[in-house]
Amino acid sequence: ELQRRQDRRVLREDDDDDDGSDDDEGDALSEEDSRTSSSKQVEAAQAAVADGLVPLAKALKKQGTDCAAEVVDRLQSLCYGELCVGTSAFSRRGAARGLAAMVKGLGIAALKQRSIVAKLQRALDGSSERTVDEQHGGLVAVECLASRMGLLFEPYEIALLPSLIRAFGADGSAVVRDAAKAAAKQVFHGLSAHGVKLALPTVLAAAAGETTTEAFAAAAAKAKQAWRPRVAAIGMLGASANAAPKQLGAVLPKAVPALASALGDTHPKVRDAAKEALADVADVARNPEIRALKAELLDALIDPAHATRTALDALLGREFAHALDAPSVAIIGPILQRGLRDRQSETKRRAAVLSGNLASMAGSALPPPPAGGLRDRGHQSPEGGGMAAAAPHVAALQPLLEQAAVIDAHPDVRHAAALALGQLVASLGVARLPHVLRRLVGAALALRNSPEVGDIVATTT
Repeated sequence: ELQRRQDRRVLREDDDDDDGSDDDEGDALSEEDSRTSSSKQVEAAQAAVADGLVPLAKALKKQGTDCAAEVVDRLQSLCYGELCVGTSAFSRRGAARGLAAMVKGLGIAALKQRSIVAKLQRALDGSSERTVDEQHGGLVAVECLASRMGLLFEPYEIALLPSLIRAFGADGSAVVRDAAKAAAKQVFHGLSAHGVKLALPTVLAAAAGETTTEAFAAAAAKAKQAWRPRVAAIGMLGASANAAPKQLGAVLPKAVPALASALGDTHPKVRDAAKEALADVADVARNPEIRALKAELLDALIDPAHATRTALDALLGREFAHALDAPSVAIIGPILQRGLRDRQSETKRRAAVLSGNLASMAGSALPPPPAGGLRDRGHQSPEGGGMAAAAPHVAALQPLLEQAAVIDAHPDVRHAAALALGQLVASLGVARLPHVLRRLVGAALALRNSPEVGDIVATTT
C-alpha cells in the first residue's frame, strides 16, 4: 500500500512538471490507459482481500479474541475517521470494503457493538468540522455495507437516508456528491418492498420541499439556500431508478410525477436537477423503442405545453415489438395524463388511443389494438413488464378517460376514450377498476351514486 501511494505521488509530481510542456498526444493517451489499468488492478486486489476477510472474521469470532474489534476500529478510522484525512480515494474504498467484509463475518450485531452506524452518521452530517475525506469515506462505507450485507443492512439504510440526501447537496464538493449518488444507487437496488414503502415517502416529501421530519427540518434550517434540500432529494429520486426490477413498479409511478412537477420550479438548480434525474430514469428503460424516443419523451416531460403533441405522434408512429418495462411505462404515463387534459381535441384523442393500446399490452387475451403505435406482439417481460408495469398508472388514467368518454364535446374523443376504457377493463378486470361500470351507468342515466362510488360529471364540475 505504501508503495502504491509513493507511485501515485510520483505520477502527480510528473503531471505537475509537465503542465507547461507540449506532450505528444499518443503519450498522453498511453499514460491515461496505464492509470486506468492500474486502478482496476487495485480494485481487484481490494475485492480479493475483502473476500478473504469474511472467513477470517468468522474464525476470530469463534476464538473470542479482541483482535477482530481492533481491526474493525482501525478500518473505521482509515475509512471515515482520523486516519482517513489526506489519504487517497482508493485507500478509503479499500478500508470500506474491508469494514463491510468484517461486519459480514462477525454478524450484523457488530454494527451496534462497534458503533458503526453512529460513527457513519457523524461522518456524514456535513458539519464544518468534517472534512471531505471523512464524508467521502462514510458514503463509500454505506455503499459497501449495502452491497455486502444485503437486506440485513436495510433498517440501517432507512436510518441513514436523511444523511445520504444531505450529502447529495454537498456544497462545492463533486467528490462527495458522486459518492452519495453511488451509495444511493446501491441502497435502492437492494431495498425490499417494505423498505421502498418506508424510504420513498421521506424522499418524496423532501423533493416537494416538505420538511416532515426533524432531520430534514434541521437540514433546511442550516442550509443557506432553501433549494438545496430539494435538489438533494431530487437526486435521490433519480437514483431510485436503480431499484430492483420487482420494486420499480412501486417506485417509479410516484417518483416520475414528482420529478415532472419539479421541472416547473422557479429555481434553475431545481429544474436542472429534475432534468438530470429524469434522464437517469430514462437510461434504465430496457424497451428499445422507448430508448429510441428518449429525446422526444424527455422534451414532453420538460415542456409539456409545447412538446406533448410531438411525443404522442412519435409514440403513435412507432411499432412496438417488445414489452414495456416499469421505467418505460413510468415515462409514458405522465405524458398520457397531460395529453388527456389538453384543450385540443386531437391531442386528447391521440392520448386516449395510446392509453387503450398501453392497456392492451398489459393483458394477454385481448383483441388487436387500434391502428397506430404500441402494438402488442404478445411478448411479456418477466421483470416489470405487462400488467405489473401498467397497473400502477391505471388509477390516474381511469378518471381522465371516464371524463373524456362522457362529457367531451368532440365525438372522436369520446369514441377513443370509450374504446380505451373497454381495453382497460378487458386487460385488468373489473376488480382493478373500482366502480367503473356504476359510474358510467350513472352518467348515462343521470343517476346519483353514493359518495364512495362518485359521479363522473360531478368530479369535473
